[in-house]
Amino acid sequence: MKTILGFGASSMYGSNDSQGGFLRRMELILNQNEQHFKFVNQGVRGNTTREMIARVSEAEKCNADQSIVLLGCNDMPRKNEQATSQRSSLEEYAENLEILFQRLPGQKNIFITSFYSEWVEEDLFSQYMKIALQKAKKYRYEIWDLYHESKPFLSQYVDSDLLHFNDAGHQYISETLLKRL
Repeated sequence: MKTILGFGASSMYGSNDSQGGFLRRMELILNQNEQHFKFVNQGVRGNTTREMIARVSEAEKCNADQSIVLLGCNDMPRKNEQATSQRSSLEEYAENLEILFQRLPGQKNIFITSFYSEWVEEDLFSQYMKIALQKAKKYRYEIWDLYHESKPFLSQYVDSDLLHFNDAGHQYISETLLKRL
């Protein structure tokens, strides 16, 4: 049985999806077809990379054959936000990603960049994604650059909160990832 770890924040957790998120959808499809996979979902709503580091040892213990990483944008300062202490600077974000990508278990791990959220200045969002891509490539993660790919179809896959996928988005993510497993 192959174990797949899903690691990240609310988008990995499955927020705003009627079936429990894209990882759960993948599990249902594969196990319905009698392919034996175990999925471990370690997505936690609202987590920043700082908080993810605090729980990465838990991820290491699951001995996953492969990790799928979708971090979200909780580290990024929001437009017109007064208190930013929970957010991470670009430098801290880079350091945190270095730790996470190095420690997450598995072979042929997949990193999915976040889709653009209007809650963050686009130039700043782009800088965070550039760092994330550099770190993922350094640790030989397979890249799915959803940030650059998603702009043409974003509205049909994103919930009204502009931070999470809707049901159609989770279905699209699960179908696309199933082709990559």
